[in-house]
This record gives sequence, structure tokens and C-alpha cells, in this order.
Amino acid sequence: MAKKSVSREQLCELLLNEARKTPGLESVSAVNVHALADDKRENGANWSLADFNPGHADMASAEAALADIAPWMQREYALADE
Repeated sequence: MAKKSVSREQLCELLLNEARKTPGLESVSAVNVHALADDKRENGANWSLADFNPGHADMASAEAALADIAPWMQREYALADE
């Protein structure tokens, strides 16, 4: 199955929406990604999480949730060339 190519903005929004579905993380206010160079890619992903703003949510909980969310989203979405 081919990955869906999305813009950086779309990918950040998708990650943010998934994070906010986690109980207690409704206030996460931003998620950012960065592109990976060919030699830095793991499991075929061309992006990884750069940072996030937990808002009023617990930092450790937000970090753990995003660590769970990112891998499956990396299997589904590719960062489009900019």
C-alpha cells in the first residue's frame, strides 16, 4: 500500500488531531515535524517528530502518546516535497 503524500502543515494537523484524541491531551496546541535525509530514514519514513507544545497537558503523557502515534502515521503518510 502506497503512503499518502501530505504537506508539512497537513501532517502536523493530522498528528495534532490524533494526539488530542488521547484522554488528557485535548489541550496539546502544536506538533511539528522535520524531513529526514535519505541516510537518516528509518523504516522508510521521510519525516519524524521535531517538537510539540503540550499546552496544559502533562508533558510526559503527551510525549508518550506521540511516541505511540508517530510510528503508525509514518507507515501511512509521507512528507511531500517542498
